[in-house]
Amino acid sequence: MIEQDVFVNDKSELYPGDAAAAILRADDGQVLLQLRDSIEGIFYPGYWGCFGGAIEEDDEGAIFGLQRELREELGVFIDLKAFEYFTTFTFDMSFCGIDTLTRTYFDVSLKSIDADDIVLGEGSAFRFFNAEAALSESNVVPYDAYALWLYFSKSRISATQLRG
Repeated sequence: MIEQDVFVNDKSELYPGDAAAAILRADDGQVLLQLRDSIEGIFYPGYWGCFGGAIEEDDEGAIFGLQRELREELGVFIDLKAFEYFTTFTFDMSFCGIDTLTRTYFDVSLKSIDADDIVLGEGSAFRFFNAEAALSESNVVPYDAYALWLYFSKSRISATQLRG
């Protein structure tokens, strides 16, 4: 449930930066999403979204930042072998004096993780979603919803269009 007061009326300063996010995939094709806390000072409070977060100065790239974030947010270590690059979104933030930022998505297999071992370190809940549920949920972070749509639609997306 979105607490509209926080989402709409929050006047806290936000600090955007480069980020990495995981499309956490179970063997059955469902994805694990996080219900973001309904607190001031964060992007999209009270929305479902991909696990991940800011790439810090000490991180040696997006994949290492994501591995750290997943350890912090899920309480489990996921080997980099489980990570596969998926896509990167760029955001032109020049309207607020910031250059272009990126959000890099990785397809991350949860094959080696037991869901019972997950200890939520950030957010208010987590849940597995199939494609239909994830894409029809009304309160999914918009850029994560688009990444999920691309992910679930990737077999339909083609570089060329055949004309009859």
